[in-house]
Amino acid sequence: MAGSCPFFVNDFNLATITFRMQVLGCPYRKYGLDCNQPCNCSNGVNCHGFDGTCLCPKGFESDSCENLNPVLDVKFNQRHIYLPWGSDYDLVCTSHGLTNGDIQWTKNNEKLWAVNTIVPEKYYPKPVKSVHQLQNVTTEHNGVYTCETTNDTSVSLKTTVNINVLEIPTPFIEGPNIQSVLIGDNITITCRVKEPVEIAFWKKGQANSKLFSIINSTNTMFIKNNPDDGLYKLTILNVTLLDESEYRCYFGRDFLDVNLTFAESHVIVNVNPLKPFPSIYKHDSLSTEIKLPVLDIYDVSNGDIINMRCEVNLSKPVVELSWFLDGSPFMESNKYVETDDNLLFNTSIEFLKTATVSDNNRVVTCVAENSIILKENKTVYLNVTYKPVVEIDPESASITEGEDLTFTCSSNSNPMPSSYVWFVNLSNGTKLINQNPVLKFSSVTTDFNNAKLRCEVENSIGKSYADVTNVTVKRIEISLKIILPCSVVAAVVCVAILSLIVYKYRFRIRMMQARQNVYKNREGDKEFDFFIAYKSGGGDEDFVINVLTPKLEEMGFKICVHFKNFLPGSTIIDNITEAVHNSWKTILVLSPAFLESGWCQYEFETALGNMLNQRADILPIIYENVLNLPNLDKNIQSLLKTITYLNWNGGNIDEDQKIRFWKDIEKNAPPRTAGQMADNNNEVQEAVELKEI
Repeated sequence: MAGSCPFFVNDFNLATITFRMQVLGCPYRKYGLDCNQPCNCSNGVNCHGFDGTCLCPKGFESDSCENLNPVLDVKFNQRHIYLPWGSDYDLVCTSHGLTNGDIQWTKNNEKLWAVNTIVPEKYYPKPVKSVHQLQNVTTEHNGVYTCETTNDTSVSLKTTVNINVLEIPTPFIEGPNIQSVLIGDNITITCRVKEPVEIAFWKKGQANSKLFSIINSTNTMFIKNNPDDGLYKLTILNVTLLDESEYRCYFGRDFLDVNLTFAESHVIVNVNPLKPFPSIYKHDSLSTEIKLPVLDIYDVSNGDIINMRCEVNLSKPVVELSWFLDGSPFMESNKYVETDDNLLFNTSIEFLKTATVSDNNRVVTCVAENSIILKENKTVYLNVTYKPVVEIDPESASITEGEDLTFTCSSNSNPMPSSYVWFVNLSNGTKLINQNPVLKFSSVTTDFNNAKLRCEVENSIGKSYADVTNVTVKRIEISLKIILPCSVVAAVVCVAILSLIVYKYRFRIRMMQARQNVYKNREGDKEFDFFIAYKSGGGDEDFVINVLTPKLEEMGFKICVHFKNFLPGSTIIDNITEAVHNSWKTILVLSPAFLESGWCQYEFETALGNMLNQRADILPIIYENVLNLPNLDKNIQSLLKTITYLNWNGGNIDEDQKIRFWKDIEKNAPPRTAGQMADNNNEVQEAVELKEI
């Protein structure tokens, strides 16, 4: 569009400005009449400037270009390519819509050297172009070349190109091939002709010109001809960079150019990079003279720029460098290739990224690769230092007074925290400080309602804090309508439980009450202090006759036993009944044999009845263990649980235990009456008088 704008003053035309306007359309990802509408396309794809239709590039599908349909294509989409002998050709393959689009050229399943570059598009994933160069082609270049994705990609794709090199010129059977050699190695270039020739010689191209000079044999370069086989060889020893050139073998009848035919080869001299490679340096764009090598760890503070440069020096051909972050390609990189003589190259690539907390411990790898070296890499670990990021669990709390209150303070930091401090301000003005990550209060009061709690965490980088958003402590309010019914229910439950206890232990309670009342009326007419009930025969009887009875009589007690006091002519039942009734306490000498005896059982029941009727008491002595017997009488069980028993254990006790045994009997003996004490004193006095006479 063209136009002009005249300027008038008082009808005088002072000037006219002529302009031309070219409509370029809306800015990227904008459309509409005023270009103020954003494109609704996925993956950064642009849209039509008028109606906003998404312009899906190759490898993208759907209305919004959100679906990826990866494809590979080759230059001009040619699948069969015919090349003249000795010509050069670039095989170009491009991936579209391929995430992590790493592609490669192969021939006969062998990987070929190629240069991969990312096409600078604004959408993602960006296309990746792979170029493999064919130089000075011969019939050895014939075959199928495959462009395919690598193992690092999630989609397997491939496409092929068939190369056909036209026939070698007459009179050659074999022409010299393009060859690569590592500096310092040896190389041989070969030509073979169909029939004998009169003239054969070699020429080498001169640097920076199209002229060729004849080669003569030297110490490092010699010619070997075999006319009979038509085989001509040129060998170069200890190859240097100066040996990189074009080489021609000439054949003919004479030296006139019109009668000469030649075949050309190109020798490429490769140089390994300086070791170690690749090398990673901390890069300061303001001070390019200083290089700080990165060993294994790159230290950086949160928010600062991670600025590294990976380098490979003095290599040939150029080394391809690339960055990977945690194994994934890192595309935002600037690459540099420098050379002083166009022979050796210094290659470098920058890594620029703002450090974040999530970058800590991530792995950054620089990968170096070209046609003469395998993949070499250098790895560094990012150490991002940052002050603590504080979290509190729970963030708030709502409880009832009397409950416990707990908060846990945790942090993510590098380096580790050096301190945790809680600051607590209660509603009553109390201020508390706690230096543990876990803050715990037991049985809190309403003073904690709306309390202000802050956890402050510090490390060597700095300190951070987090606040508890809200603390609510509810007061316990119980109405009378709840208290009265609860109290009544509690009282009923308590009475019921007490009744069950009394009923369950009624027999034992009755025995305890009876024993307390036996000695209230001690001034009676009972003849004996103890009646001893035992099983006749065996160790029980020996213990009673030889140990128990003599000792009790020695202690001043009146004893009733079978062998002394049972009246002849009376029945056993009458004797037992009379003995129990005339004794204040019945001693039961318990043993398994006692429990199996019917008469012993009768003696126990008679003594128990007297005790329950508050007329006599019982003292159990365990002569042999009966506590674990399965047939132990339930009344005896209750008796042993109610009354303290003495343990003789068949006499298998030491002297201290025996002394304690007799003291316990004396403690459990029936109390003496005044009359008994007087009778005992008289008996002692009579014994003394008789002794004096």
